[in-house]
Amino acid sequence: MFSPRERDFLELLVRSRAPHPGRGGELLMRFPNPIYRRKLLWGIRRKAARAAGDWELYVRVARIDPRVLPESGRNAVPPLAVDPLVALGPTLRSVLRVGRRTPARLASPPRSVGRR
Repeated sequence: MFSPRERDFLELLVRSRAPHPGRGGELLMRFPNPIYRRKLLWGIRRKAARAAGDWELYVRVARIDPRVLPESGRNAVPPLAVDPLVALGPTLRSVLRVGRRTPARLASPPRSVGRR
C-alpha cells in the first residue's frame, strides 16, 4: 500500500518515538525538510483513509472464509502454479517452436556491398 519511501519514513518515525534516546536524529537526518515530511504524512493519511474500508471488508471476509488469509512459510504456492493450464503452457510453447521456420531474410547470408 505504501511506497518504499513512505514505508522507510514510517519505520523511522516509529523508531524515533520508541523509548530509546537519540533515535529522533536519524529521522531528521534522512528527512531533513519539514515540508517534505508533512507531504509524506499527508500522502500516508490519504492512502490509509482510502484503504480502511477495504481492510474492514477483508477482516469480515477472513472471519467467514479463512482461504483469503495469506499462507506463510515455504508451502505458500501461488494460485497460477496450481492451475494445470499454466503448467501445460511452457510445454505447448516448446512444441510449437520446433515447427517454426526462420524468416527468409534471416536465413540468407548477408550481402557484401562493394564499389562499382
